[in-house]
Amino acid sequence: MKSLTTSLASKPPWLVLLISLTISFFAAYITNLQSEKTGQERFQRQVEKLNADILHHLNTYLGLLRAGVGVYYASESLTRAEWQKFVETLDIHRFYPGIQGIGFAEYFPHAQRGAFEARIQAEGFESFTLAPSGKREFYAPVVYLEPFDWRNQRAFGYDMLSEPVRRAAMERARDSGEASISGHVVLVQETDKDVQAGFLMYLPVYLGKIVPDNVKDKRAQLQGFVYAPFRMKKLLDNVGDAGATQLIYHITDTADGEEKLELFHSDPSGAQRSGGFYDQRDMAFAGRVWQITTLSTEAFDLEQIDNSALLVLIAGLVDSLLLFIMALTLLSHRRSAQENAEQLSEQLHLSKKFQQMADFAPTALITVNKLGKIDLYNQQALQLFGYSEQELVGLSIEELVPHRFRTEHPEYRAKYLEKPEQRAMGSGRDLYCLTKSGAELPVEIAIMPAQLNKSGYTVCSIVDISERKRQENLLRRKSTDLEQFVYAVSHDLKSPLVAISGLADLISNKLDHIRDDDLPYLVQRVSANTGQMERLLNDLLEVSRVAYKALELEPVEIAELSDQLLLLNKELVEACGGTLQISFTEGVFNAHKTLLLQLYTNLISNAVKYRSPLRALNVDVSMQLDSKGSFISKVEDNGIGISPEWQRRVFDLFVRKGEGDGLGSGVGLSICKSVVERHHGSIAIESEEGVGATFIVTIPPLAGSLAEFGEQQ
Repeated sequence: MKSLTTSLASKPPWLVLLISLTISFFAAYITNLQSEKTGQERFQRQVEKLNADILHHLNTYLGLLRAGVGVYYASESLTRAEWQKFVETLDIHRFYPGIQGIGFAEYFPHAQRGAFEARIQAEGFESFTLAPSGKREFYAPVVYLEPFDWRNQRAFGYDMLSEPVRRAAMERARDSGEASISGHVVLVQETDKDVQAGFLMYLPVYLGKIVPDNVKDKRAQLQGFVYAPFRMKKLLDNVGDAGATQLIYHITDTADGEEKLELFHSDPSGAQRSGGFYDQRDMAFAGRVWQITTLSTEAFDLEQIDNSALLVLIAGLVDSLLLFIMALTLLSHRRSAQENAEQLSEQLHLSKKFQQMADFAPTALITVNKLGKIDLYNQQALQLFGYSEQELVGLSIEELVPHRFRTEHPEYRAKYLEKPEQRAMGSGRDLYCLTKSGAELPVEIAIMPAQLNKSGYTVCSIVDISERKRQENLLRRKSTDLEQFVYAVSHDLKSPLVAISGLADLISNKLDHIRDDDLPYLVQRVSANTGQMERLLNDLLEVSRVAYKALELEPVEIAELSDQLLLLNKELVEACGGTLQISFTEGVFNAHKTLLLQLYTNLISNAVKYRSPLRALNVDVSMQLDSKGSFISKVEDNGIGISPEWQRRVFDLFVRKGEGDGLGSGVGLSICKSVVERHHGSIAIESEEGVGATFIVTIPPLAGSLAEFGEQQ
């Protein structure tokens, strides 16, 4: 707008008028050319449809002849009743209007003429004889032609080889093995009334029910022809109404070396006046070429009359006058117009900047109209919900609400129907949104009303708090672990400290009364409690290292992991009289190998510690990758097992079965759980007391061949 007003204000009004009039006349000229082009394109579409309809009809009728060939080949000895039943089943007058009938012409030499006529006469046609009369080397008379009405009965017994046009088409079909149509003929079925040009379509049938490979064999094995006669006017009356009021067309047979004869004219009486559009093209089918000449009718041309050019010219003249007046006005208001244009430009620039800011906003933004449909969005909204731009616009806001929170859901209605203050998106409850994939995401939603283009909208700011929820759950679990840790430390460290303190007081205060034989025992007691504290502190450091140190992932080959695991733990198991067996399938996954070895060592050590005194220990380890690339492993032993009430606590810090059993500090399985969780995996236990225990480890596929695990969380 700024450039237009500046241009008008900088030129004399008469120059503006001259330029505007020139553009108007040029636009009217171009519009007129476009109107003519549109009319020509519409005419061409009509012509193409007409030609396609004609070709479609011919191919349809060719399909009927192919069906007839199939009937001939399928029958051991084709009879008149079989042929009649075949054609009656097709119901050609109802479903295939335009075809005169479907017939069969038998091919035989002169020597078989007498036997042929006698066979037909024996079928009940006592006066049957070939027509026309006369001796010929070969004959191809009409034997069957259904429906056998009065018109088709006129062709019964007619030798089509006796007529040159028909013979040429039949010989072409015989030598090619393909369909062939004749040139212009007058059918034998014609009478003195309503005489129409016609043609015939032939398909040969051969001895042996296959098409021979060469012309010599085709001529020797020819049995006859399945054929159909066509009357052109009757055929094309059923092509369609494409040319009824808008096209005049005629068809001429234009085979090389023959006289061009007209097969059909859509307006033989000349009742319709031709228009200005013209088309002529050839259509080849079954050995013949038809030339189809098409003219538009006057009615068609009248429909193409377009007043657009006149309207464009009038509009251009009006615009020219308005521009002339505008130019005069702008001469006195140029400065004001420039200032307004600059303000509009600045607002447009700010609007684009605001859209860019919205796209770069860290939260998803959508606007919802009064009908509950989404109209506007930013890029974060597309990423959050997983929809494309076309899918999100016009989507009902209800589609973003999980099914269990929708108003029509039975569970929702039963729970919140009498609580209207609790809306579908949630009120005083955790909020969730539903993505295109069907996943539910926890979100925070800020809603505010807005007026855009004088229409009421609701602007929603949606924040994905999945990571926050995960961190909160992690923090909650860590807090619980910390409380448990503090309690366990205060409990487990207190016992050796009390013992050391008591022994130290005893030694210092009653040293004179202690016998020399008791002194080494007391010192040994102090050393033992000190060692217990040292082992406990080392275990605590190990838990801390596993739980909080940043880890680097590496490709781990299952076969190599199996070898190292067997090397590290075989001696431990065999030392107690047990056996260690490892089975695996080849594969590679990303993990921290050292921690995995520590995981297996802790699980195997646990099996050794809690083995059954009634039988030799067996430890079976299996490792494989599932179809999704997850690492699945089982560590199974035949030890004393774990009771159901203990199964819920075995992964907690400093939990061991029986206080003071001397089997460990109670951090081994807690370390196992930390290792698996650091790999975003899970560990579960299946056990029956007195039978044994099975630990199941699952580690999902982790992205990247080498990455810090801490960065993936």
